[in-house]
Amino acid sequence: MKNTKELILETAYKMFLCNSYEGVTISRIIKATGLTKGAIYHYYSNKEHLFKAVVDKYMLDNKILHISNEGNMKNFLDAYILKTEKNLKTSCKAKPEFNETPINYISLIFSAFKHYPGNNEIGKKHFQENIKTWKQVIRKAIETKEIKENIDADAIALCFANLGITIMTGLITGESIDNVLKTYRRQTLSLYDLIKS
Repeated sequence: MKNTKELILETAYKMFLCNSYEGVTISRIIKATGLTKGAIYHYYSNKEHLFKAVVDKYMLDNKILHISNEGNMKNFLDAYILKTEKNLKTSCKAKPEFNETPINYISLIFSAFKHYPGNNEIGKKHFQENIKTWKQVIRKAIETKEIKENIDADAIALCFANLGITIMTGLITGESIDNVLKTYRRQTLSLYDLIKS
């Protein structure tokens, strides 16, 4: 059984995902959870506070991949792809019968920029950390001769990091999550094949 805080967060996430930010009220969350107003306000002082907690858990935490870059680049890529797949599937699920969840996830991202002060800076920080990790992995792969020595590590790091745009584009155009991830995997591994020794 989920604890009360988890129940509130998961319910609020599904509601923000399936409705606009403006369309979700504390009253609707109370009704959906079956909890009292006091139980909700015990954890979250208002809708804005709850929305921020939802974004932190279901969106921002998923941007932090926590993948070891101790092995070779191919192992890093495989782990990166798997973690990306898991994060997207976790983030986009709301209700199995709700077919528009992926596009709603994109909408939720835009709501976060509008209703979560500082979200842009947090996202920028995550992106910079991601680029830094990619550069480290690529430079190590150059040193170990796993990939070609004449490549521009900074440019290739940006290429790998920006492959996430494939995911966003696919979701916006109505592709299924599975198809989007299949394309993402193919592009990531193809880029690796182009630069490997």
